[in-house]
Amino acid sequence: MATPDINFHFREFGTKMPTLGILTILIFLFNLIGIFFVIASLIGWILSVIALIILLSALKEAREAGYKLNNHLLLEFRSKIVNAIILNIIGSLMLFVGTIFYRGIIVIGLLILGIIFLIVGAILRIQGWSRLHKFIGQNRSMFPPKIASDTESGANLMKIAGILYLTIILAIIGLILEIIGYFKLGSFRDLAEGNTSPTPAQPVVTQTISAVQPQAQPKKRFCPNCGAQISGNEKYCSSCGSEL
Repeated sequence: MATPDINFHFREFGTKMPTLGILTILIFLFNLIGIFFVIASLIGWILSVIALIILLSALKEAREAGYKLNNHLLLEFRSKIVNAIILNIIGSLMLFVGTIFYRGIIVIGLLILGIIFLIVGAILRIQGWSRLHKFIGQNRSMFPPKIASDTESGANLMKIAGILYLTIILAIIGLILEIIGYFKLGSFRDLAEGNTSPTPAQPVVTQTISAVQPQAQPKKRFCPNCGAQISGNEKYCSSCGSEL
């Protein structure tokens, strides 16, 4: 059952996802244009830094939710994605240096290490989104049906996108799936501030009405001499005068 405080972290996470989707599109376009214009590549690099900052901010919200729920899947999701980012940055720098200084055994070693770092980073990224996908699948009752369905689908698309990136030749399809995944994960922003779980129905208390017991009728008395009915506690019969 998600509390309003935990919903806040999921909403903040979801609010950042569509922004990342838009930035991913812009980064791709500017890098494509950068083949012909250097300034476009510079803009693409700046947008990449902005996207990285926003992603780290979103991962912070996932970590906070993971701590409050004491859920290892959310915590692993955040840690694996962060480690993937670090390895990708290191691997990219190694490839960049190796491309500039393309001679010598050390440079070849840097290129090989750079490729290994990028591959390991890609695998960690797949594992990270897989953790989020598993978390949503195991905790669908925490969210409204549509939000649970959209976000679970979004996390799965992010995982598939990571796999396609590894193939290189299918990277463009992975890019498309990644963008769709970001927007689907944006459904988290639609979470209400209150508890998302339905309030359990209160048990109906049925009052048992006991049957009205008839009042006991006073025992009738009769005169032993004449048989007349005695109405009170008198000592003598009112009809014949005999002592009772």
